Amino acid sequence: MDAPDVASVAKNAYGICAECIVRKRTVYGIVAADGRRYIWKQAAFGDTDERLQALARALEAYDRADVRAAAPLPKRDGRMLAECKDGNRGYLQPWLPGRHVQTASRDERLRAIAAVAKVQRAVQAAGYPEHRTLRRGSLYGKLRVKANAIAKLWPQAARELSQFAPFAVEAQARAERTIALYRANLEQTRSQWRQRATLCHRDLAPHNVLIDGDGNIALIDFDHAGYDDMYADPVQFISHTLFLNELRVPEYQEMWEVYAEHAALRRNELAILLGLAQWPDIWVRALAEWGKAEAEERHHAVAKVQYAVACERRRSELNKAVLAKLRLEA
Repeated sequence: MDAPDVASVAKNAYGICAECIVRKRTVYGIVAADGRRYIWKQAAFGDTDERLQALARALEAYDRADVRAAAPLPKRDGRMLAECKDGNRGYLQPWLPGRHVQTASRDERLRAIAAVAKVQRAVQAAGYPEHRTLRRGSLYGKLRVKANAIAKLWPQAARELSQFAPFAVEAQARAERTIALYRANLEQTRSQWRQRATLCHRDLAPHNVLIDGDGNIALIDFDHAGYDDMYADPVQFISHTLFLNELRVPEYQEMWEVYAEHAALRRNELAILLGLAQWPDIWVRALAEWGKAEAEERHHAVAKVQYAVACERRRSELNKAVLAKLRLEA
């Protein structure tokens, strides 16, 4: 697929005359003759007209929170997916203004985590739109699959990564403990599940969060979005923030408190959320990357594992400190 193909699809399927097309990693940016801007995305696995239409309708709830979303746009015939000459399918979405959030900035990371809470509650206030169509697994299932995968991978990695063996045992125990506590909570709160279910992004890394010159937040790339436990998104975003920055206790605590405030969480709910925050996600991701690395890339992968261990030890210390300061027990 190339720029002329994108221009042809934009014209024929959407009635958009492309003035300029820019290749941006895995997507194409389109500047139309009237000055409007769009992104062409290749369809992900599982994308259908039904799913994309449902996603576009559900993301309308974001307007209630004054947060923009890069929602799929319909073609002239009302459907979503368009096909290129080479057979690849994709769709248009708005090219939103702004740049990626810089998590080193206190203001930006707090604006981002507050926006996450606001859109989650906005979707609930809108009546859980399209919840039947937008179901894509669960946080519990995702954690269980990752824990099983790492348990199988570590024996293969143990010889080359023997210096990390003590931490590997600790991390696996922490993962299993987090899952067990979370499962127990799910069983206890089954009747109130609707209070925590919402449309989650489920891939909430900082590169999927934009901020414009006025400090307005926007979310992009909803390939993995679906209804899930609302705690999935803040846990993921704050874990990425921890990976990218050496947060101190007050900074780490502030992120959880800002989310809790805008999500209207009670103290016991914040305790559950902080329990999930102990999930060793950075270690899991680093070990998985090591497993996929080619032989000549292994030394880089080992360095990432070493950094992940340092991050996870810092996470453990931060969590303990925050729980103590807030007088909570996860």
